[in-house]
Amino acid sequence: MLWSLYLAAFVLAVDRSGSKQQVVIAGAVIFSVVMLGRAAVERVFPPRFDIEASSDSVTLLFRDLDLGYEFRALNPGARDTGGLTSA
Repeated sequence: MLWSLYLAAFVLAVDRSGSKQQVVIAGAVIFSVVMLGRAAVERVFPPRFDIEASSDSVTLLFRDLDLGYEFRALNPGARDTGGLTSA
């Protein structure tokens, strides 16, 4: 969703700007604002889990230990990674 907002803002900036230099500056400013906003939201509201995918497995890393244990209980066929905070 953030990328669509960035694209819409960039299209509006291109439509309203006169020169190519203004388009580049507007794009850089809009991109910076969107990325800083995303980083701020992730800092204030961190995700409850993270996913690391490789070619042969997927690892879920849980911020809450209880959530990891609940996930493991619901998925008994999952391979044990040996970690306390991942299932």
